[in-house]
Amino acid sequence: MLAPMVEEQQEQPLAERSEELLRLLADLPDREREALLMRLDGCSKSVVASRLGCSLHTGDRLFETALLRVQMCHPEMAREPVVVESLPAWQRGALATLDDTRRQALLSIGDLPRQVLLMHLAEGLDSKQIAARLGVDRWAIMGAYSAASSLKVAGQVTMRGTFREKGAAARALAETLRGEVEALKPGERVPAERDLAPRFQCSAKTVRAAMNILRAEGLVTMIRPYGLFRGTATRDLAVAA
Repeated sequence: MLAPMVEEQQEQPLAERSEELLRLLADLPDREREALLMRLDGCSKSVVASRLGCSLHTGDRLFETALLRVQMCHPEMAREPVVVESLPAWQRGALATLDDTRRQALLSIGDLPRQVLLMHLAEGLDSKQIAARLGVDRWAIMGAYSAASSLKVAGQVTMRGTFREKGAAARALAETLRGEVEALKPGERVPAERDLAPRFQCSAKTVRAAMNILRAEGLVTMIRPYGLFRGTATRDLAVAA
């Protein structure tokens, strides 16, 4: 099991990196893999941060995210899965909203990261909201929060996660919202950011960027202090003519 192995390596460095271990970690993002291997080699947190050229917080996050990805993708490397019936009602309810593949992955990890990922996946909370609910510092949950990219696609758990080029998430959301907004009559109110973020399981920043795309097209207009409303885009004028 990898988690106990990491704990043991704090006192006893890994003598040799087996081919099996390297194969297991091959699909991790490069910096996460490096952080995990260095910790397995017995390096301290400060040495890991120094070699990666990052802060102690970032080094910790990279290591914790890598460990969680491995545990979720390879349950045999994790501790014994928790029994669903032993969990609080809210966790059981949140797990019930997910497919079996992702549910089993979450049962293979510790309680705190499971809570973090369930709040994000099932409720759409961002890292600040999760930290506030749990009453902890935001850095304490960032390792788990970053691992959410491994669970973004229903029915899949990936080592590398689901990453997109910068701005792609906002453009994709704008495409999704365009049809919905076009169905409104000019002057009708557009759904608020606070409602769209949990609905599409994305950050308020992504929703705002998507709305800015639609505003640039004239499809959405801002009327302060009331919010966003359906505008009259060029295509509407062309149809009316």
